[in-house]
Amino acid sequence: MSNIKAVVLNFDGVITDGTVLIGEKGEEFKRYSHFDIAGIFKAKKLGILFAILTSENSPITDMFAKKMDITNVYKFSKEKEKTIQDFASQNNLSIDQVCYIGDDKNDIPAMKICGWCACPSNASSDVKKVANYVSVRAGGNGAIRDIIEKLFFSN
Repeated sequence: MSNIKAVVLNFDGVITDGTVLIGEKGEEFKRYSHFDIAGIFKAKKLGILFAILTSENSPITDMFAKKMDITNVYKFSKEKEKTIQDFASQNNLSIDQVCYIGDDKNDIPAMKICGWCACPSNASSDVKKVANYVSVRAGGNGAIRDIIEKLFFSN
């Protein structure tokens, strides 16, 4: 784990709790945790690089990335493992230096190629079988912070 230099976060179900609320005018709302924000900032102080990966194109993803000063944002990604390989290459990292945090079956191929992978407590059972670590917290409810603590700050 000590060789991890970057963390790639799936958006829905990891950064958010996976819930999508639709307003009467069609506006979309998603929920995330300030506990996770604090964890990301804590890891960034160590020089850890972050990326966001999603198969959708929600402006909420862009707003979150801007708030967190995450410039590596990959939307419409249907081949997540290829996207992660491109991210690693563009940032002069080996794939073994990348951690991926996912929550659903479509994340498994990406999880399998990375140096370390984790998931929230409410991830699918298939994802939990692949993960090096299953957080005690759910997606959008502190799982990222918990994983960051385990990855970078536990002895």
